[in-house]
Amino acid sequence: MDRRSFVRASVGTVAMSACERRGSESFPGSWGLVSYEQVLPSGEVLRPFGASPSGMILYLANGYMSAHLSVNNPARFASDDSFQATAEEAAKAWQTYFGYWGTFKVDTEKAVVVHRVEGSSFSNWIGTEQVRHFRFDWADRLILETPSSSGLFKAIWQRKAAETNGRA
Repeated sequence: MDRRSFVRASVGTVAMSACERRGSESFPGSWGLVSYEQVLPSGEVLRPFGASPSGMILYLANGYMSAHLSVNNPARFASDDSFQATAEEAAKAWQTYFGYWGTFKVDTEKAVVVHRVEGSSFSNWIGTEQVRHFRFDWADRLILETPSSSGLFKAIWQRKAAETNGRA
């Protein structure tokens, strides 16, 4: 092996290790939703939570996760008692918010993260495994994509800065 081939092979190995490390060790933390879109098979792009969605996904070091997506500034209910919501208010809230929680496992070889859903605002997901293809960009952004028969769902998340809450 000549010197250039060795250097190329070594750099490739270092890059692979960094990518793998980035895949499994970079998940834990808080991530704010930057954008969420569905690309239909026709190519049309839908934004079910609007142009400026709100949301957070949490990945904990112990293997638990929680994801929440919503429209930005959702409509307020007439009553502060959620049990007093009208059918129209409840339907609108259900259409403009989505959340689930459970555990996660990262497969760096396949570049997927599997969310094992324990609870969800969409009960059909409970007990399922939701597979997300992932990649990171260099600006601390996590991109999760989910291909399906109804198109490609793409969520872009930005790592949240740690807050000290007055602690050093």
